[in-house]
Amino acid sequence: MMGRVTSSDYFDQLYAGTDDPWGLTSRWYEQRKYALTLAALPNRSYARGFEPGCAMGVLTAGPGEAV
Repeated sequence: MMGRVTSSDYFDQLYAGTDDPWGLTSRWYEQRKYALTLAALPNRSYARGFEPGCAMGVLTAGPGEAV
């Protein structure tokens, strides 16, 4: 059984008002979560990465910014 699918129009409207509708770059909770996730990675940098459901790709950008 498939779940409900959200239309691309929903996300177009969500991002039309702001680049960061969920506060991924401004909320303390999100910043702390990303810092802890990056700290748990065994290597400092990676040639490739995959961040499913990445929204803005904040976590994916993290290792590159740390180097």
